[in-house]
Amino acid sequence: MVMVHGKFWHRLVALTLLSHCNLTKGQCASSVAESDRVDCHPEPGATEAKCRCKGCRWCKATMPGKPYCFHEMEQDVLALVSLRASCPSCSSCMERVDCHPEPGADSEGCVSRGCLWCPDTPKSDPWCIYGGVNTIDSYRTSCKSCDGCSKSVNCLPGLLNPTESQCNGKGCQWCPALTPKCSFGGLKTAPVQHRENCLNCTSCSMPYDCHPEPGATQAECESRQCIWCVSQIPGRPWCLYGGTHATICTTCANCNTKIDCHPEPHATKFSCEDRGCKWCPTARYEVPFCLYPSV
Repeated sequence: MVMVHGKFWHRLVALTLLSHCNLTKGQCASSVAESDRVDCHPEPGATEAKCRCKGCRWCKATMPGKPYCFHEMEQDVLALVSLRASCPSCSSCMERVDCHPEPGADSEGCVSRGCLWCPDTPKSDPWCIYGGVNTIDSYRTSCKSCDGCSKSVNCLPGLLNPTESQCNGKGCQWCPALTPKCSFGGLKTAPVQHRENCLNCTSCSMPYDCHPEPGATQAECESRQCIWCVSQIPGRPWCLYGGTHATICTTCANCNTKIDCHPEPHATKFSCEDRGCKWCPTARYEVPFCLYPSV
């Protein structure tokens, strides 16, 4: 294997991204059957360039209702290169990929995704872009406890008055004496938090659906290492992520406990894998695409 270092590597990564985003129109090679396509650009305004820069495949569809931009189930070129290397700062960015494609982006929301906020750019370019040196893991490292937090980054920027349960449910740290109260930090991920707060059916303060697809049964639930809790509460799932079993999610094919690692809208392969999670697109809309790995 040839090792590449320094600025040459940064430039190589950037050129790889650019070439991938600008592949010649009409090129289309995919092993995904047209009937199995999962839309990678559900928001309006999809183009081939936008699609490829999200790490997805662009192929025209002949079947009605099937997307042109869809998730490639195989390993993609963009999963092998670093967007951070090609965009280390706002003033030095070879490839600007939108990290907050939905409306309402602001500095706090952008930073909470581990991305760069660059408002001093043309309005036609995204202000929140993948890049920089900060990641979700680096936020956690700098805030291991409420008493030892050198950098507190809001984990729930979309909520004005988050609760401790909402904070714990996202795998974040609740520190009521700090601002923000809910920050990336601590040593417990969302799966660990859910387990600890739902050890059995009678004491479950954080019910999380372990079988979001229809047709849950006790046998299927327990095969996912979850607990079966019949409830009369409307809307409450019966198959709950909890108990004392370990999380099983080593690969997309072997992932029984599907805990959403990207509850914010518009998750992409970039943002998911940047969090150290597994990107597993599926045709089932009820099931999250971005999953916590085994812990």
